[in-house]
Amino acid sequence: MTIMMNMPNMDILLQENAVLSKELGKLQERSNRLLAEKSKEIELLRQQLAVRKRHHMIHFQANADSLANRVVVVGWNLRQYPRSAGQAQGV
Repeated sequence: MTIMMNMPNMDILLQENAVLSKELGKLQERSNRLLAEKSKEIELLRQQLAVRKRHHMIHFQANADSLANRVVVVGWNLRQYPRSAGQAQGV
């Protein structure tokens, strides 16, 4: 089997391939830069979220301590003592 090649067409295809390869390289570099930027941004947001969670937990614990004296306990034996069913006891 003989394959005939048209050399001018081959040169055009090689030039087009070179241009496309160069463009692909530029796009890959841009993609890598964007990935690095977004990774940094995600890490910063995670750190900010962790700080907010800690602040929220500290604030929640402070509020929980102030409410500790107002806790209402309901007895487990309400079936045995129906009269006390409606009575809550403070701790």
